Amino acid sequence: MNQSSSDSTIKDGEEYTVYNDEKIGRGAYSEVYKGRTKAGRLCAIKVARKKSDIDSMMTEIEILKNLKGVPNIVQYIGSVVKKSNGNGIIVTFAMELALGSLENLMRQPENAKGLRENEICDFIMDCCKLLRFAFR
Repeated sequence: MNQSSSDSTIKDGEEYTVYNDEKIGRGAYSEVYKGRTKAGRLCAIKVARKKSDIDSMMTEIEILKNLKGVPNIVQYIGSVVKKSNGNGIIVTFAMELALGSLENLMRQPENAKGLRENEICDFIMDCCKLLRFAFR
């Protein structure tokens, strides 16, 4: 991680910009915004401000860093820890912008009675690949 000369900001990975006016969701411990890397790639940016949420986010960052290159896992792009005298700590981190989720797929009307067998097999195979990579 790189630390700025003022010791108020710690950066890791690629630089990115958060689009604060483009909130795309809320996670268990963070708000999620659309963003863009310095190279121009769209990404999802998680923002946490509370100590307990920041601890959870830091754990997620470490997990994603360890899963770098694993197929079917969103990839870590970068993170920023900002320490401010008046506002406490704010942590943001960028990851690939996922095109969807299994939950969203299941909620589509055409899947009300379940997924087709070949789609289920694809998801199971993807999970097996992840487990094989994660526990090698």
